[in-house]
Amino acid sequence: MELYRFEELLQARDQTELLKSTQKVIEGLGFAYFCYGLTYRRHDDDEARYFTLGNYPEDWLKHYFEQGYVEIDPAVRQSFTTTTPAIWTEEYYRRHNVIHLRREANAFGVNGGCCLPIHSTWLNGAGMMALATPEDANKFAPHVVATLGQGQLLAGFFNQAARNLLLPDHMAFRPTDELTKREIECLSFAAAGLPAKLIATRMRVTTATINSYYLPAIRRKLGAASTREAVALAIYYRLIQP
Repeated sequence: MELYRFEELLQARDQTELLKSTQKVIEGLGFAYFCYGLTYRRHDDDEARYFTLGNYPEDWLKHYFEQGYVEIDPAVRQSFTTTTPAIWTEEYYRRHNVIHLRREANAFGVNGGCCLPIHSTWLNGAGMMALATPEDANKFAPHVVATLGQGQLLAGFFNQAARNLLLPDHMAFRPTDELTKREIECLSFAAAGLPAKLIATRMRVTTATINSYYLPAIRRKLGAASTREAVALAIYYRLIQP
Protein backbone atom coordinates (compact mmCIF):
# COMPACT_ATOMS: atom_id res chain seq x y z
CA MET A 1 0.00 0.00 0.00
CA GLU A 2 1.23 3.49 -0.87
CA LEU A 3 2.54 5.61 2.00
CA TYR A 4 0.19 8.48 1.14
CA ARG A 5 -2.75 6.38 2.34
CA PHE A 6 -1.28 6.38 5.84
CA GLU A 7 -0.36 10.06 5.62
CA GLU A 8 -4.00 10.93 4.91
CA LEU A 9 -4.74 10.09 8.54
CA LEU A 10 -2.55 12.99 9.62
CA GLN A 11 -4.49 15.39 7.40
CA ALA A 12 -7.84 14.57 9.01
CA ARG A 13 -9.55 17.69 10.38
CA ASP A 14 -11.99 15.87 12.62
CA GLN A 15 -13.01 12.45 13.89
CA THR A 16 -15.23 11.74 10.89
CA GLU A 17 -12.39 12.30 8.42
CA LEU A 18 -10.00 10.23 10.52
CA LEU A 19 -12.40 7.29 10.64
CA LYS A 20 -13.06 7.54 6.91
CA SER A 21 -9.36 7.56 6.04
CA THR A 22 -8.66 4.67 8.38
CA GLN A 23 -11.50 2.66 6.88
CA LYS A 24 -9.88 2.97 3.44
CA VAL A 25 -6.58 1.71 4.81
CA ILE A 26 -7.96 -1.29 6.69
CA GLU A 27 -10.07 -2.34 3.71
CA GLY A 28 -6.95 -2.13 1.56
CA LEU A 29 -5.25 -4.44 4.05
CA GLY A 30 -8.13 -6.91 3.92
CA PHE A 31 -9.82 -6.12 7.26
CA ALA A 32 -13.35 -4.99 8.05
CA TYR A 33 -13.06 -3.54 11.56
CA PHE A 34 -10.58 -1.66 13.69
CA CYS A 35 -10.50 -0.47 17.27
CA TYR A 36 -7.93 1.91 18.74
CA GLY A 37 -7.74 1.63 22.49
CA LEU A 38 -5.77 3.30 25.27
CA THR A 39 -5.57 2.83 28.99
CA TYR A 40 -4.05 5.75 30.86
CA ARG A 41 -3.93 7.65 34.14
CA ARG A 42 -3.96 11.40 34.73
CA HIS A 43 -1.69 10.91 37.73
CA ASP A 44 0.20 7.96 39.13
CA ASP A 45 -2.46 7.36 41.79
CA ASP A 46 -5.42 7.83 39.45
CA GLU A 47 -7.85 5.10 38.46
CA ALA A 48 -7.15 3.63 35.01
CA ARG A 49 -9.19 5.26 32.25
CA TYR A 50 -10.06 3.85 28.84
CA PHE A 51 -10.34 5.57 25.48
CA THR A 52 -11.56 3.71 22.39
CA LEU A 53 -12.31 4.71 18.83
CA GLY A 54 -13.09 2.70 15.72
CA ASN A 55 -15.83 0.96 13.78
CA TYR A 56 -16.28 -2.21 15.81
CA PRO A 57 -19.86 -3.50 16.11
CA GLU A 58 -21.33 -1.34 18.89
CA ASP A 59 -23.23 -4.26 20.45
CA TRP A 60 -19.99 -6.23 20.81
CA LEU A 61 -18.10 -3.34 22.40
CA LYS A 62 -20.92 -2.74 24.86
CA HIS A 63 -21.04 -6.43 25.78
CA TYR A 64 -17.23 -6.61 25.95
CA PHE A 65 -16.91 -3.82 28.50
CA GLU A 66 -20.00 -4.79 30.49
CA GLN A 67 -18.55 -8.27 30.96
CA GLY A 68 -15.15 -6.86 31.97
CA TYR A 69 -13.44 -8.74 29.16
CA VAL A 70 -10.76 -6.06 28.84
CA GLU A 71 -9.34 -7.41 32.11
CA ILE A 72 -9.05 -11.02 30.89
CA ASP A 73 -8.47 -10.66 27.15
CA PRO A 74 -4.97 -12.11 26.59
CA ALA A 75 -4.50 -10.20 23.32
CA VAL A 76 -5.14 -6.88 25.07
CA ARG A 77 -2.91 -7.83 27.98
CA GLN A 78 -0.14 -8.87 25.59
CA SER A 79 -0.41 -5.58 23.69
CA PHE A 80 -0.32 -3.51 26.88
CA THR A 81 2.64 -5.35 28.41
CA THR A 82 4.81 -6.37 25.43
CA THR A 83 5.76 -5.14 21.96
CA THR A 84 4.69 -8.41 20.32
CA PRO A 85 1.54 -8.45 18.15
CA ALA A 86 -1.15 -10.93 19.18
CA ILE A 87 -2.59 -12.93 16.27
CA TRP A 88 -6.01 -14.36 17.03
CA THR A 89 -6.56 -18.08 16.62
CA GLU A 90 -8.77 -20.58 18.42
CA GLU A 91 -5.69 -22.15 19.98
CA TYR A 92 -4.42 -18.78 21.26
CA TYR A 93 -7.58 -18.19 23.29
CA ARG A 94 -7.93 -21.82 24.33
CA ARG A 95 -4.37 -21.74 25.67
CA HIS A 96 -5.33 -18.79 27.87
CA ASN A 97 -8.53 -20.50 29.02
CA VAL A 98 -10.84 -17.83 27.57
CA ILE A 99 -12.18 -19.61 24.50
CA HIS A 100 -15.67 -18.40 25.48
CA LEU A 101 -14.54 -14.82 24.81
CA ARG A 102 -13.49 -15.72 21.29
CA ARG A 103 -16.72 -17.57 20.57
CA GLU A 104 -18.83 -14.70 21.84
CA ALA A 105 -16.88 -12.29 19.61
CA ASN A 106 -17.59 -14.57 16.66
CA ALA A 107 -21.31 -14.26 17.32
CA PHE A 108 -20.98 -10.50 16.84
CA GLY A 109 -19.01 -10.87 13.59
CA VAL A 110 -15.50 -10.38 15.05
CA ASN A 111 -13.48 -13.47 14.24
CA GLY A 112 -10.00 -13.28 12.67
CA GLY A 113 -7.51 -10.50 13.29
CA CYS A 114 -4.83 -9.20 15.61
CA CYS A 115 -3.92 -6.70 18.32
CA LEU A 116 -0.98 -4.39 17.58
CA PRO A 117 0.85 -2.81 20.55
CA ILE A 118 1.31 0.97 20.77
CA HIS A 119 3.87 2.19 23.30
CA SER A 120 4.78 5.87 23.52
CA THR A 121 6.93 7.82 25.96
CA TRP A 122 4.20 10.48 26.24
CA LEU A 123 1.55 8.00 27.38
CA ASN A 124 1.19 7.20 31.08
CA GLY A 125 -0.29 3.84 30.19
CA ALA A 126 -0.44 1.73 27.05
CA GLY A 127 -2.33 1.38 23.82
CA MET A 128 -3.16 -0.94 20.95
CA MET A 129 -4.95 -1.17 17.65
CA ALA A 130 -7.09 -4.19 16.89
CA LEU A 131 -7.75 -5.16 13.28
CA ALA A 132 -10.57 -7.64 12.71
CA THR A 133 -12.60 -9.52 10.12
CA PRO A 134 -15.65 -11.80 10.18
CA GLU A 135 -13.56 -14.46 8.42
CA ASP A 136 -12.40 -17.59 10.25
CA ALA A 137 -9.52 -16.75 12.58
CA ASN A 138 -7.41 -19.81 11.84
CA LYS A 139 -7.73 -19.50 8.07
CA PHE A 140 -7.15 -15.74 8.17
CA ALA A 141 -4.02 -15.92 10.37
CA PRO A 142 -1.52 -16.26 7.46
CA HIS A 143 -2.93 -13.07 5.91
CA VAL A 144 -2.54 -11.30 9.25
CA VAL A 145 1.12 -12.31 9.38
CA ALA A 146 1.67 -11.05 5.82
CA THR A 147 0.22 -7.62 6.63
CA LEU A 148 1.66 -7.11 10.13
CA GLY A 149 4.22 -4.53 8.98
CA GLN A 150 1.64 -2.32 7.31
CA GLY A 151 -0.76 -2.85 10.20
CA GLN A 152 1.85 -1.63 12.67
CA LEU A 153 2.53 1.36 10.42
CA LEU A 154 -1.18 2.15 10.47
CA ALA A 155 -1.20 1.93 14.27
CA GLY A 156 1.64 4.46 14.49
CA PHE A 157 0.01 6.96 12.14
CA PHE A 158 -3.41 6.60 13.77
CA ASN A 159 -1.89 7.03 17.21
CA GLN A 160 -0.28 10.28 16.11
CA ALA A 161 -3.50 11.60 14.55
CA ALA A 162 -5.60 10.68 17.57
CA ARG A 163 -3.30 12.14 20.19
CA ASN A 164 -3.45 15.60 18.61
CA LEU A 165 -6.97 15.56 17.23
CA LEU A 166 -9.08 13.70 19.77
CA LEU A 167 -7.35 13.05 23.08
CA PRO A 168 -7.73 15.17 26.22
CA ASP A 169 -5.50 18.25 26.38
CA HIS A 170 -3.29 16.79 29.10
CA MET A 171 -2.43 13.91 26.77
CA ALA A 172 -1.64 16.09 23.76
CA PHE A 173 1.96 16.27 22.58
CA ARG A 174 4.07 19.00 21.07
CA PRO A 175 7.75 18.54 20.20
CA THR A 176 9.96 20.73 22.35
CA ASP A 177 13.52 19.98 21.25
CA GLU A 178 14.44 21.15 17.78
CA LEU A 179 15.91 18.57 15.43
CA THR A 180 19.30 19.33 13.92
CA LYS A 181 19.78 19.47 10.14
CA ARG A 182 21.54 16.13 10.24
CA GLU A 183 18.75 14.55 12.30
CA ILE A 184 16.17 15.83 9.81
CA GLU A 185 18.27 14.41 6.99
CA CYS A 186 18.42 11.05 8.75
CA LEU A 187 14.69 11.06 9.42
CA SER A 188 13.91 11.96 5.80
CA PHE A 189 15.85 8.91 4.62
CA ALA A 190 14.01 6.75 7.19
CA ALA A 191 10.68 8.11 5.93
CA ALA A 192 11.67 7.01 2.43
CA GLY A 193 12.03 3.48 3.75
CA LEU A 194 15.83 3.24 3.77
CA PRO A 195 17.37 0.85 6.31
CA ALA A 196 20.03 2.11 8.72
CA LYS A 197 22.88 0.76 6.58
CA LEU A 198 21.80 2.74 3.50
CA ILE A 199 21.08 5.84 5.58
CA ALA A 200 24.62 5.59 6.93
CA THR A 201 26.01 5.37 3.40
CA ARG A 202 24.04 8.42 2.25
CA MET A 203 25.10 10.42 5.30
CA ARG A 204 28.69 9.12 5.16
CA VAL A 205 28.73 7.85 8.72
CA THR A 206 28.76 4.37 10.24
CA THR A 207 25.67 2.25 10.72
CA ALA A 208 26.41 2.26 14.44
CA THR A 209 26.21 6.06 14.43
CA ILE A 210 22.75 5.91 12.89
CA ASN A 211 21.47 3.23 15.28
CA SER A 212 23.18 4.46 18.44
CA TYR A 213 23.17 8.23 18.00
CA TYR A 214 20.89 9.77 15.36
CA LEU A 215 17.79 7.58 15.61
CA PRO A 216 17.72 7.47 19.45
CA ALA A 217 18.16 11.27 19.57
CA ILE A 218 15.31 11.75 17.10
CA ARG A 219 12.97 9.45 19.01
CA ARG A 220 13.81 11.16 22.30
CA LYS A 221 13.22 14.66 20.96
CA LEU A 222 9.91 13.71 19.38
CA GLY A 223 8.74 11.54 22.25
CA ALA A 224 8.42 8.56 19.92
CA ALA A 225 8.74 4.92 20.88
CA SER A 226 9.81 3.84 17.39
CA THR A 227 11.28 5.25 14.20
CA ARG A 228 7.94 4.74 12.44
CA GLU A 229 6.20 6.84 15.08
CA ALA A 230 8.92 9.49 14.75
CA VAL A 231 8.31 9.63 10.99
CA ALA A 232 4.58 10.08 11.57
CA LEU A 233 5.23 12.87 14.06
CA ALA A 234 7.70 14.62 11.79
CA ILE A 235 5.31 14.54 8.84
CA TYR A 236 2.46 15.83 11.00
CA TYR A 237 4.51 18.77 12.25
CA ARG A 238 5.95 19.36 8.77
CA LEU A 239 9.49 18.80 9.97
CA ILE A 240 10.03 16.64 6.89
CA GLN A 241 8.25 16.26 3.57
CA PRO A 242 6.33 13.01 2.93
